[in-house]
Amino acid sequence: MVLLGENDKVLAVNKTDIRTFLARTDRFFEVRWLKLFKGEVRRVEIEAHTDVFKNENFINKYGTQENFQKLY
Repeated sequence: MVLLGENDKVLAVNKTDIRTFLARTDRFFEVRWLKLFKGEVRRVEIEAHTDVFKNENFINKYGTQENFQKLY
């Protein structure tokens, strides 16, 4: 998450980690800053990403987790 002020000046940057997020669901999240930052927030940019090759990034409805990246 990036908070931008006047003339798109970066005021603050932060991140959060959301786990067990199911497909086709909504989830509230909160990002906190430990320090005050100067300026008025004019715009907020948020980007979500994940590593689709990590097994732990998927929640199965049925069965057990597959190890498709397991080296033999």
